[in-house]
Amino acid sequence: MTSLSSSVDANDPAHAMCQSFALTRDDVSTFFHAANEVSGPEFHDRAIVLPCRYEGRLTMEGEAWRFSINAGGAGYLYRAGGARREYLCEQRCQKVLARAFGAD
Repeated sequence: MTSLSSSVDANDPAHAMCQSFALTRDDVSTFFHAANEVSGPEFHDRAIVLPCRYEGRLTMEGEAWRFSINAGGAGYLYRAGGARREYLCEQRCQKVLARAFGAD
């Protein structure tokens, strides 16, 4: 991973729930290994998007990607040229990342 930063939309009324959302570099790696990659329509129907996220850059499968992981458990990988992969952090993922998502 080459970068990691957090972002919170303080104008969103739900921003208070972001206080317990904290990801480390290891958490980002764990997220993309434990989360389920899903299709665009499935992601659109099931993703919960909250006003806080972590963003950065990483290398996965030998390719450079930008990533975004939302406190609701939705994650994205983006590449130049428009390639995009979408992930949902569900049961197994939520269990291994419980601390990061504020569910101690």
